[in-house]
Amino acid sequence: MESIASGCYAATENGALAPAISCTIRYTGTKVSGEEVTFDAVYEVKNLNLLGVALTAEKVQRKSFPSSFKSLTSLKPDILTAALPAIDGVTAQMAFDDIIYTAHVKK
Repeated sequence: MESIASGCYAATENGALAPAISCTIRYTGTKVSGEEVTFDAVYEVKNLNLLGVALTAEKVQRKSFPSSFKSLTSLKPDILTAALPAIDGVTAQMAFDDIIYTAHVKK
């Protein structure tokens, strides 16, 4: 794994989207050897309203993985922390865009 563009947003129980929220996404990679490695990507939204959600549209943010994220067989993201707004019935959700990686295939 080289890098990923990701972020978080608040969603209502019926699936309606709200603006972006700050969060930390923990990526857990499993290596060929079975060893697990973790990386915490912080997504920070700076312009917030009183409810704690973004005032304007926010782009996902590109984060580079550390060099230990080589020879992976799997990668799992989880929201570690999220700055949920002061609104009832919302949950934190992840958003992803470009993932850059190199695949080594044996013939």
